[in-house]
Amino acid sequence: MFPLTSYAHWEDRFNGVAVWQPYGGPGGFNDFDSIEVGDGPAASGMSYAAEESQLSLWALAASPWILGSDLTNLVSNAYGSHHGLDPQDAALLENREVIAVDQDSIDASRIVNRPSAQVFAKLEPNGDGIVGMFDTRTDPASSNETISTTTAAIGMAGDVLGYWVQNLWTGATWWVSSSGHLSAVVSSEGVALYRVTPVMSCISESTTSWG
Repeated sequence: MFPLTSYAHWEDRFNGVAVWQPYGGPGGFNDFDSIEVGDGPAASGMSYAAEESQLSLWALAASPWILGSDLTNLVSNAYGSHHGLDPQDAALLENREVIAVDQDSIDASRIVNRPSAQVFAKLEPNGDGIVGMFDTRTDPASSNETISTTTAAIGMAGDVLGYWVQNLWTGATWWVSSSGHLSAVVSSEGVALYRVTPVMSCISESTTSWG
């Protein structure tokens, strides 16, 4: 098995996800190789931020989450170290909000491509936007990168009432105005993965449920 146990081993997948975006979907999902999340950052060769980034990129690409380790027993990696399933990694792998993004059968498009940042986004059938803002620098001593985009750049419809934003890794939620400006301060190798929902659609759903 080719080791994907460091950020350097899989960071070329950013370009792969962008290039193969038009060809993925039901009947032919793009497979960007195995995920080495499970045995903890110290043993996997990836920082915790890089683990979130790998899972986020694969989810944005609707790529299968094929784990490169046997989670029923000891977890081994390409460096020869092993131990039981890391609790922090288990929480990442069990995040239902992120799994839902992976299983929506929609491949994200790249909308920002800079040396230090990449942004991928896709639209859900219900009008929600999913956006991942990645700090692609690898120096942990570097200052955090401020990455921004807009709901218009994602392709979302305008909403005079604004948008609800949920960070899918932390669970935090907040409101942004109708300008649709989205911004995140992201650490090196890290990601901000958001679900963005038009407020008007929330009102419509509430009215329908009570109608």
